[in-house]
Formats: sequence, C-alpha cells, structure tokens
Amino acid sequence: AMATSGKPANVQRITSGPWGGPGIHIEVTEKSAKVEFDCAHGTIQGPLNLDSKGEFKLKGTFTRERGGPVRSDQNESSEPAVYTGSIKGETMTLELKLDGQDQALNSYVLTQGKTGRLHKCM
Repeated sequence: AMATSGKPANVQRITSGPWGGPGIHIEVTEKSAKVEFDCAHGTIQGPLNLDSKGEFKLKGTFTRERGGPVRSDQNESSEPAVYTGSIKGETMTLELKLDGQDQALNSYVLTQGKTGRLHKCM
C-alpha cells in the first residue's frame, strides 16, 4: 500500500497587483479583482485560481458607464459576467462575456505590473 501525504496540490493563482493593457486595468487582490475599462467597470470574484494549463474562467460583474454628469438618483446597473482567459509568463489574455451570451463583448491582452491605458467616457 502506498502512503500519501495530506498536502494539498500547489494551487496556481493570478498574481496580485496591477495588470494593464489598452482599454483595461485590473487590480488583483488575494480574494478578488477590480476591473476598469474605458467606458465600464467590473469585479471578478475569487479565488482567482488557474488550472494546470494556466487558464481561468471566473464569475463577476460588468457595469456600463456613460459620459457626462450622473444624477444622484441614478443607480448603476451591474450585469453578471464571465471572465475567461489564460496567463503565460507576465502576459494575460482575457475575454469578457455577459452571462448567458455566446458572443464576447471584447478581448484584451494585459501585462503584469503595468497600468492600463484607459480613455474614460466623457
């Protein structure tokens, strides 16, 4: 009979800190991530684990923004979203889909440690 150690497998996670690219900036913490787009923002719920191939599929939210003044009684409308992608070295590819939709809203390439280049809605 083989004895097995009770150690859990080494779980890979998305590295904490900033990830950025054209039109996107993500701030990853140990338990979640905040996402800023040019004209939207969102969250990614953790844990932000990667599979053995460095890929991920994580649930979160997506909230569209609009330019101009915002009324104090105007509520933001977040939609459920799915963030999928992979990490190779310091490069992340990311695809955003609204929950229940087959077509991706957009895809991005981000670099670990970089600040995203955003052009916020005016």
